[in-house]
Amino acid sequence: MVNDVKIVDSHVHFWDIELLEYKWLLEEPSIRRTYLPSDLLQETTDCHIDKLIFVQADCLPSQGLDEVKWVTELAAVETRIAGIVAFAPIENNTLLESTLDRLAGIELVRGVRRILQSEADGFGTHKEFVEGVLNLEKFGFTFDVCVNHTQLPDVVELVDRCPSVNFVLDHLGKPDIKNKKLHAWKGHISDLSAHPNISCKLSGMATEADRASWTTAEFVPYIEHALESFGIDRVMFGGDWPVATLATTYQGWFEALLDCLSHLSSSELDCIFQKNAEKFYRI
Repeated sequence: MVNDVKIVDSHVHFWDIELLEYKWLLEEPSIRRTYLPSDLLQETTDCHIDKLIFVQADCLPSQGLDEVKWVTELAAVETRIAGIVAFAPIENNTLLESTLDRLAGIELVRGVRRILQSEADGFGTHKEFVEGVLNLEKFGFTFDVCVNHTQLPDVVELVDRCPSVNFVLDHLGKPDIKNKKLHAWKGHISDLSAHPNISCKLSGMATEADRASWTTAEFVPYIEHALESFGIDRVMFGGDWPVATLATTYQGWFEALLDCLSHLSSSELDCIFQKNAEKFYRI
């Protein structure tokens, strides 16, 4: 079954610590090394990966365009890289327009991400930030939302205020799986999914659980609620490699998710593991 499922991975990272600076990796020394497409290839020999979406890996903001240039060079060799989600200084009106203009000239760029999880509550609903997100429409860019579960009310407001922009929620909004906190997250996800312009990535769950002792069963209530809320057509697989290796292997996460989705039909699995990402990122 594993080899039969064609994967369009909506969320992978690569980084070269000799080329760009990633301050957050100082807090994760076990993955503070260079990760290239060749490393991913070695780890996914039993997975049928057809296409990859590279998502910005949070290098220094000043290096965001350098990261896109580097990944474009990688894609010339690793042709499965079908799209790039680039960094953009959303809240900086002075820099944003020129950045988006430059990104629009790069064929692989499909959307942008400006990580919010380390920002204070309310950051993503500030006037400047909302105006920055609204600017994405004229470039046809999507917006990847990376937040902690406590910030989901802000995401609901942001999505509501930007109805013409297509959003995707990374890692199910990072629910607190480790402490089995479910109730508040479920309510926020229900509110968020009522907006037709947002999808959800089934990704990053093992790192939000107990990284040393998680079980597939712990994921089930979160995945079931995401499917119930967003529907089959607005959820997509994300490997979150190599960050996910803090808690599992690529195949370990893929098989865990496949187990959680074992009740679905082949056509429904095709949507989650392939077609929805292709449609959302236009690849």
